[in-house]
Amino acid sequence: MCLLYVFPTYITLYRLLINTDQHKAFSASSVKALRTIKYCAFTIVLFLALALQHLSSCLLTRKT
Repeated sequence: MCLLYVFPTYITLYRLLINTDQHKAFSASSVKALRTIKYCAFTIVLFLALALQHLSSCLLTRKT
C-alpha cells in the first residue's frame, strides 16, 4: 500500500532536482513538486501510524 505513495514521491523528487539543475528552483512547478512530496510523506506517516496502532491492539488482545 505504501508503494503507491513512494513511487510518486521519488518521481516528484526527480522532477524537483531537474528544475534545480536548470536554475528553476523557485518556479511554480518546483513549489507544486514540494507540495506533492509533502502530501505523499504525510500519507505514508498516517498509514504507518495506523498500522502500528493496529498491530499493538492485536498484540494486546491476543490470548496466550
